[in-house]
Amino acid sequence: MLNKVNVKGMESGRVRYYCTAGNGMEPFVIQEVTKRLSATDVSRMSGKVLFSSTSPFYKVTELKSAERLFLLVKHDPPLKLSSHISPAKVASVLQSKLLGDRSLWTEAVLTWSRLQGEVAERKSTDNQQCVGRGVREEEDEEGRRRKERIDEEWIAGEEGEKSESRRISRGEEGETLEQRRKRGMVLEKRCGDGVEDWGKKMKIGDLDKDSTVETNINVKTADRGDPHLQLSRTKEVSVSFRISCKCTGPVSHYFSSTQEVGKVIGLGLSRLLGWKVDLKNPQLEVHVSISEDHCLLGIPLTK
Repeated sequence: MLNKVNVKGMESGRVRYYCTAGNGMEPFVIQEVTKRLSATDVSRMSGKVLFSSTSPFYKVTELKSAERLFLLVKHDPPLKLSSHISPAKVASVLQSKLLGDRSLWTEAVLTWSRLQGEVAERKSTDNQQCVGRGVREEEDEEGRRRKERIDEEWIAGEEGEKSESRRISRGEEGETLEQRRKRGMVLEKRCGDGVEDWGKKMKIGDLDKDSTVETNINVKTADRGDPHLQLSRTKEVSVSFRISCKCTGPVSHYFSSTQEVGKVIGLGLSRLLGWKVDLKNPQLEVHVSISEDHCLLGIPLTK
């Protein structure tokens, strides 16, 4: 019944999470998720708070009182084991009862990929906005420099005309009317060249601007979520994964170490889904928490 509720919630846009909290911080986490995320189905256990929310994922990641955020895959009561059961039987029970069915994990990975896609898309949008602001600042600075150069050219031209007028008035150069006319044509050509050069610079600047804008528009997320997953509801989901396990209580008595429990669950998940175990560089991490109070499976969403 719990599995069906989880799948239905994922399809309707409601995502089931849980987060870890410091000692005594659970009430503050509950208050924050209720107020900021309008969370429902809120419950708590020692060091953890479980809740559902339809809020955008970036808001969920901004919780202040929580420590680490997980996508909740499965939450079960503690396993009931006979005192005379063998370790091999316990391993079989863990794999059959704890892991659930294929559809549960398929829906969980699809939801995880969608959430990662939302993060990537938001980062891309923020980067484009930053680049846009930088381009506008550069354009403003370039425009200011162009104006200063034009002002300097005009000032230099006016100073040159004044100097010529003073030399003529003092009779320093005895020019004919034809020589004055030629000098005026040279000055006119010089000013015209300055305006033409400025026009060329404006065109080049406009082209740079267009190229920058076009580049920014073409910067899009090629695939929402992990590009290696290629997820589809009509196809098999194939990922590499590893198990992070914490096991206490009666179950731990049947195994020599927590690593052995994780290995048993990892082998069962690999057989169930056809996933490949990768301890060094997995696409997905599955967190397993087994205690005398609960059995909890989740996928980390934050570090």
